Amino acid sequence: MIDFVWGWRDWIAVALISSALNLLVAYGHFHKRCRYLPFLNPWSTLGVWWWFIVQLALPGAAFWFLYSLSSRPPINFDLVTKAITFGLVFTALAHAYVDTGFFGVNIKDFYTVLTEIAYKQIAASQTRNTAAFWTDFQQTLTKGNQDLFAGLDYLRNYFSKDVSLDEQTKQSYISRINDVQELSSRAEQVIAITSLLDVRRKDLPEILRRFQISEALYRSYSAKK
Repeated sequence: MIDFVWGWRDWIAVALISSALNLLVAYGHFHKRCRYLPFLNPWSTLGVWWWFIVQLALPGAAFWFLYSLSSRPPINFDLVTKAITFGLVFTALAHAYVDTGFFGVNIKDFYTVLTEIAYKQIAASQTRNTAAFWTDFQQTLTKGNQDLFAGLDYLRNYFSKDVSLDEQTKQSYISRINDVQELSSRAEQVIAITSLLDVRRKDLPEILRRFQISEALYRSYSAKK
């Protein structure tokens, strides 16, 4: 088996070019859907592994079939360019009906079904713990006397200094923080603050500390993951 795969290594590598590009694009969608899962450990979650395999295998297999790599075409600049182009437009192709010449393939259906299997498994392993944590977080801030403005000041600096964000996104976060400060109801402020915490998982404990939330709360839920 290893010898067989090794014999196809050059064409597999070309197919994986389109897969790798798709993986980069798909990660943005993955991050958006999972951004409020503070205890998600990607490498120990079966659903994440399944999502990862789908992102690599589906575009790679589609490129392999559409460009007949099984016929071992010459690996040249033209083929590599096609792989790069295919990878860049795969998200668009995933919403189209592609005619292979032999039969039609609805890539959208395949892609949606396979990725939803991943998200359902992630949800099954994360939803209960996540909901309990954010509920306790909100109740602690709503009923407590913590200085919300101190935490918001930290968030303002956090987002404004994040070099991964463009200027428009930074200003959007700053505007939302300003809006929170203008709310008259503490309960509404807490809900709005929660919506702002789509931060890097490793940064969440420090942000909780800035809102004077006990580290024990985070540790208690982290231990359950």
